[in-house]
Amino acid sequence: MYLVLTCHVEVDRANQYGDTKRIDLKAQSLRHVSCFLPLLSKYNVPMTLSLTVGGQAEKNLLKLISKEKEMLPSNFELSIHFHFEEYDESKGAWIAGTVTEEKIKDSYEAFYRILGFNPTSAVFGHWAINGEILKWMRNLGLKVDGSYVPYRHNDKFVIKNPFKWEGILEVPVTSNGKYPLNPFIYSYHFDLIKHLIQDYHDKDIVLHLGFHSYDFFDFSGGKPKIRDEAMKILEKLISYVKEYNLKCISLSDTLRYDFKSWTISRIPLGATLSRYIILFKR
Repeated sequence: MYLVLTCHVEVDRANQYGDTKRIDLKAQSLRHVSCFLPLLSKYNVPMTLSLTVGGQAEKNLLKLISKEKEMLPSNFELSIHFHFEEYDESKGAWIAGTVTEEKIKDSYEAFYRILGFNPTSAVFGHWAINGEILKWMRNLGLKVDGSYVPYRHNDKFVIKNPFKWEGILEVPVTSNGKYPLNPFIYSYHFDLIKHLIQDYHDKDIVLHLGFHSYDFFDFSGGKPKIRDEAMKILEKLISYVKEYNLKCISLSDTLRYDFKSWTISRIPLGATLSRYIILFKR
C-alpha cells in the first residue's frame, strides 16, 4: 500500500460565511502548519502541501509562503490548490465562483512567478473537476490531480487506484464510499483507515488522504491553538504506516508507478465497527 498525504493549505482568517476569529492573513505562513513538520521529518514521511491560489487567498498566501519554503523537508511537495470563490456584498458571504480557463492560467502563472517553479500537481477547491477543466490543466503542463471524490462523479468507492482522465493522472481521495475520509476531524474515520491498512497493506493500492491546514487548529477561544487530538491521530497514523511498512509518497510521485485498476467499495458498517466487509473489484 502507498500513502499519499495532501494538506490543503488554505486561508484560516475567513471562511465562506465571512470573517471569523482565525489566524490573520498577515500572520500566516508555513509556520501556521509547522506543528506536524517535526513529526513527519522524524519518520521521513513526505507530504504534499497544496497551496491555495485565488478566491479569498488571492496571491497573498503564495507570497507569505515563498519566504519560508526553505524550512520544508526535502521530500515535501508544493502543489497548487485552485480556489474561485467570490465575495457577494449583498449576502455578506463568500460564494462559489465560476471556474474558467483564464482564472486557472492566472493562478498557475502566479505560482511560478512567486515561488520560482511550476507545480506538477493540483487540487481544486470543493473537489470541482470535470473533463474540460482537466484539459485546461494539461495544456498548462500540470500532470496530476488530487480532486477526484465519489459524490462529485456519481461514483462509489473507498479506495480507487490512480487512473488517466484527459491525459491527467487522477489520484482519487480515500472516502467512506461517498465523501472523503478525514481522520483529523472525525476520529471514527481513523478506525476505517486502520482496517484498510490492516487488510490491504500488502497490495499495490493508493491510500490518499486529503485534509486542510486548519484541521489542526481550534479557533473557538479567540486565539488559535493546536488541536492535540488531531496531532495524536497523526502520530497513530504514522505508527500504523511504520508497523505495516507502507510506502509514503507525494501526490506527484504517483507518476513514477504503473498502478493497476483496482477499486475497493465498502458495505456500510455498524457503529461499533463489529463487522467490516469489503467488496473489491480488480
